[in-house]
Order: sequence, then structure tokens, then C-alpha cells
Amino acid sequence: MSTRALIYKIESDNSVKGIYCHFSGQIEAVGQILKESYKNPKKTQELIKLGNISMLAETPEETIAYYRDIDKEQSELESWPTFSNWDEFDQNIRKNNNLIDYIYVMVPYNGYINSKEAKHWTWLCSEYQGNFKEY
Repeated sequence: MSTRALIYKIESDNSVKGIYCHFSGQIEAVGQILKESYKNPKKTQELIKLGNISMLAETPEETIAYYRDIDKEQSELESWPTFSNWDEFDQNIRKNNNLIDYIYVMVPYNGYINSKEAKHWTWLCSEYQGNFKEY
């Protein structure tokens, strides 16, 4: 059985872009790896560029990505929707996603705006249909 997760990041234009992770989405697995190994927004961006993943690892190179490592013919496996801003993301991310157990978002530590100027980043998590909280 899989514990599914979404991994998103606020971009420099304040859009919110992300991917799907099929295995080990719980805080003790994916959550811990993100918090310990993906503190740098550039590294997180490299991860998201892989597209949807089967399993997260400490580096994008070690991560098992569907498109790169499993099935290059499946273009629908490349990424999840990009949202134009936090409000659109927060209002729509849970629609038709009732099989997603955890949603992780890398955000500027000082809030959800001005990501271009952010010097510090943190991870938020929403467990199934819950509110986003720092963990």
C-alpha cells in the first residue's frame, strides 16, 4: 500500500508548482527527507523538474522519477498542476485529490509572498484534508 504525497514549492513569480510522490509520503519518511535534505530552494527546484516520482531520496539524482527512470512515454506523469498564487493553490489543491495523504509546500520563512527576496525557507505540511502547518 502506498502513502501518497504532493511536493510543491512557491516559485519566484509566486506561482506554486509541484509533483506527485507515490511511496512513503508520511512525515516520518518524505517529510523528514524534505526537511533534512531539501533546505535549499534550488535543490527543491531540481527535484520538481524531474516530474512525478515513485520514491523520494536525499538527492534528485537518487530519487526514482517516473519520466526519467521508469516510463518515458507517459507524459501525464511529468508534473501536477501549477497554480498562479498561494490562494489558488490552497483553494484547489484538495479538489479531486482524495487519495493524497500528505501535501508538502516549501515556502519563504517570512510568509507566502516575495519569494524572490526570501533568504530562508521552510516546509509546511497538510495531512489529509487538514490545514497547512510547519512541522
